[in-house]
Amino acid sequence: MNLRRVVGHVLVGDEAVLLGKDYHGKPGACGQVLGTTVEAYAEGSPKEQDWIDLYASLEAAVPEAVAESRRLSFAERNYWERWNRDVGPWDSHEFTAPHWMRPDPASFDKVAWGSSPDAWAPMPGAPDSIASLIKNSRQEMQVLFRQPMTLNYTSWRRVVEPSEPEGPVAPRDTRYPKLSKARPVAGREVRYAALQDAVGPWFFAWEEKGRQEELHLRAKRGLDEKVALATLNAILTTA
Repeated sequence: MNLRRVVGHVLVGDEAVLLGKDYHGKPGACGQVLGTTVEAYAEGSPKEQDWIDLYASLEAAVPEAVAESRRLSFAERNYWERWNRDVGPWDSHEFTAPHWMRPDPASFDKVAWGSSPDAWAPMPGAPDSIASLIKNSRQEMQVLFRQPMTLNYTSWRRVVEPSEPEGPVAPRDTRYPKLSKARPVAGREVRYAALQDAVGPWFFAWEEKGRQEELHLRAKRGLDEKVALATLNAILTTA
């Protein structure tokens, strides 16, 4: 994401589109459309309604491709997959590069040490793809969830055992906020932050039994701090 300074948002249907500035101070916006992150930038001083009209007008150039996208997972649709390069959501591959797989029984078995589908019921969306990495004495799992109807990604969970000295991925990326808030949630001391407190995306991190865990909840209508923390509480209570 090239949007460097988030200053607000607009709602287009049920999707929150973030507004801000790019590297050079040019006004821009970033939102999800049919499972694709769409960034737009403009000269001058566009109004909020301009961004709403723009994103509301976007549609698939090839409608048949939408049906194909519903069938394929992130692991299969990943542009770099043809070169066997593992690119993760939210540019997480810049800090860690596990191998992405379809959510099938074999994939579940590979990450069973960290979590299992019976604990994913409270997660927003359905499991889309699963990632696994074993390097030296450290193992890692990631699960990406998406909304089947809109194809947009809703959440991303990462578990590393043992914990990494560098800490969670989110604070390492200068594009995302530092985890400046903290509070107990379901018996864990959770650090968290958001790009926009009114809608997200939300970034959570906590330690548990020698593991480092983090969860990203993407911006959606009504995902303010209270709702985001309630969602996290439901997830951790089920885990």
